[in-house]
Parts: sequence; C-alpha cells; structure tokens
Amino acid sequence: MQAIDTGLVTRNVITFYIRSQTERQEPGGDGELRRQFAERLRALPGVKTVSQANRQPLTGAMDTTPITIAGREQPDGRPLQASFNAVSANYFQTLGLRITRGRGFTEQEAQANAPVVLISESTARRFWPNEDAIGKRIGIGVASPGDNVLAGVTPNFPQYEVIGVTNDTRQGWVWQRDETFLYIPLRTNSGEWLIVSADGDARAMMMAARSEALALDPNLFVIPRLVADSLSFQMAPFKAIFAHPLEKVNIDHHRTFVTPGAK
Repeated sequence: MQAIDTGLVTRNVITFYIRSQTERQEPGGDGELRRQFAERLRALPGVKTVSQANRQPLTGAMDTTPITIAGREQPDGRPLQASFNAVSANYFQTLGLRITRGRGFTEQEAQANAPVVLISESTARRFWPNEDAIGKRIGIGVASPGDNVLAGVTPNFPQYEVIGVTNDTRQGWVWQRDETFLYIPLRTNSGEWLIVSADGDARAMMMAARSEALALDPNLFVIPRLVADSLSFQMAPFKAIFAHPLEKVNIDHHRTFVTPGAK
C-alpha cells in the first residue's frame, strides 16, 4: 500500500470557532471571549493543549501572501507567493508538527509581534537548496501595512528571520502537498480558531466544551469541528470511486492516509 503523509496529527484534535451573538459589544469583545473560553477548555479533564490559528487545517486552500527573498527575484519583478498561517506558539505541539531544525517562537515573541518565522522543509529546499535556511530573511507582504505590488518594482516588505524549519504538510487539501509554507506568530486571543488536542473521547470533549460555552455566555455562538472529520470529508470522493473493495481505503489519523486502491 502507498501511504501519503499529511504531516499532521488529526486524531482527537478539535477546532472551535466562537463569536458573540450580542448585538452590542465592546471593541475586542470576541478576543476576550476567546481568552475566557480557552481557559475553560484548558481546565477540562483530558485536554492536552489549546492553541490558536487564523485558519483551521484540512478545510481547503490556505491563505497566501506575496514574499520577497534576496537573490530569488522573478524575471518580471513581481514577488513570489507562499501559503501561510498565523499561529500561536503551541500550534506545532497541538497538531504534531515536528521542528526539524532551529526552534519555534515563544509566547513572548508572539505577543511582541517579533519578526520571526518558521518555514516548511520544502520551502527551505526551494529557496536555499544547498544552504542552511536558519537565519535567512524573508520579506512577508501580509505583514506590511500596505501590500500593493507594482509591476517591475520590488516591494519593501517587512523582513522576518527564519528561526525554525518544520516537516512538510498537506494543510489545505490532502491530495496536494504544501509547496511553500510559512508560520508567523499570532498574538494571543487574536486567532479566528481555537485548536484543542485531547486524550480520550473527542466527541464527549466537544459536548463538555459546548456546556462551558453556555456557562460563559448564553449568547456565545460556537462551531466545533473534529479535524479527523475534515480529513474524512476530503477522502469521501475517493471512497466513492474506489468503493470496491472498501478495505483498501484506510485513514490513519495519527499521521497519514492511505491512497485509495493502492496495492
């Protein structure tokens, strides 16, 4: 059988999107609700980590940003493009991402909007094939107050230092490897999604989390989703195509899924 590694641990990982349904709330109210809800989640039995991100994994194409790298300019002068996610410091632990070189960023660096970035191994191979990527610098367009790009003009994006390299992933679509991927620091409680890793029954954890949300605010709108369900949803068309025999379609939520019909 031929196995394809998603690069992520998906079993017993849950994402939560929350928003207040109160018509009038103070500025930054959702961020404060996320903070309080995250604290309640951490206190639940069986919760291992609670992290945050701007995008949840395995739900389609990831966000992209223009980037610049010295010596890697394109002939037309326009910047390169890279997929990215803004994540909290413990995002890597929550989803089982391995930091293969260098280090991750700290909570203090995230809070300070420190110009540091982690990149995937494929990104390091693409831009620095015979060099150590640690210490290199990347101009990141999404971090710029204005991201207008003019043809023939190299933009002056904020420069971020590469401090770590992670294993490759398939964070958007399971059938497409992330060719270039960046992880930039996310300030606490500013992410759209809370991501929780847990021991035991993840669906029971979801029910307990709903009770905590109601206790926090009866008007709190919460959408929980199992990352394993997102993976299974993407695999559904393959299961339909290769329905005979079904036993050849297998998903390992610890790290990989097996290509349907592979021998």
